[in-house]
Amino acid sequence: MTGPIWRKALDNEIETKGELVSIKDGTATMMSAECGLLTFGTHKCLAGYVPQEGDRVRACVVKPPPAPPGDKKGGSAR
Repeated sequence: MTGPIWRKALDNEIETKGELVSIKDGTATMMSAECGLLTFGTHKCLAGYVPQEGDRVRACVVKPPPAPPGDKKGGSAR
């Protein structure tokens, strides 16, 4: 996961928006409706941006892998 973005998401990423809920020891935690809690190093922020709790930010997140075809939950039929 990368931090607040200043670029477009890459092919293997999605863009999400949220609020910074915690910043401590060079690590920021963001709450996103799409992805829940996301943590990233503040060194990944745009140069000159100093994150503050409560800031609304955008971030890129690596897309989760798709489920294998035919993968069904539950027991097998006998």
